[in-house]
Amino acid sequence: FPFSSLTFYFSVNNKVNVTDTVTMSIPSTDNHAAAPIKKYQFLRKLKSRLSRRRIRKEDEKLLRVARDDATIQTEFNLPKTLNEALPDDKEKKNNDSRAIVVTECTGTYNMIGCNKAWENLCGYAECEIVGKNSTILQGPDSNFDGLRDAVARLFEGEEQASVVTTNYRKDGSRFKNLLTMGPIRNESGKLTHFVATLKNIGDIKEVKQ
Repeated sequence: FPFSSLTFYFSVNNKVNVTDTVTMSIPSTDNHAAAPIKKYQFLRKLKSRLSRRRIRKEDEKLLRVARDDATIQTEFNLPKTLNEALPDDKEKKNNDSRAIVVTECTGTYNMIGCNKAWENLCGYAECEIVGKNSTILQGPDSNFDGLRDAVARLFEGEEQASVVTTNYRKDGSRFKNLLTMGPIRNESGKLTHFVATLKNIGDIKEVKQ
């Protein structure tokens, strides 16, 4: 057979979780010179898979807590087009209760616009964020792994990805954010932007020194 199959088990809280096996195939080869390279590539892929599985398990726990809270709205209808996300009609744009921001889908995902609800939540005016990326909202307590995984899900074809993270307002205050992201496509179906809604699920009180 051209491939040999290896099954790996990994533990959660020092307990073997049989349902979380990862089965990967590695090419068998008679070329001893190529074997170390193929082994390295295989181990990198395995490590990446296990890392993403761990991240998604941790994020699912955070999302479950938010969804179990009856006082928190966790389901959102995301805009599907750029004009729906950022309408030309300013009154319609600013009367939307969802805190919406739109970013590019390439490079550093720079923001191209937001609505009034987003400005009120984050403390920045729209003119201050255009051309900047979302790192202005991030800090030491932000869920960077979860954010990267959410973006990866969208590139993999998912229509919606959610993550709980800590965001920082312009004044430095923090809030726990239920971030829901989705793709925006043009008329031909090509991915052009990402849209996100931010939901404050709890302000974080600062500890006075």
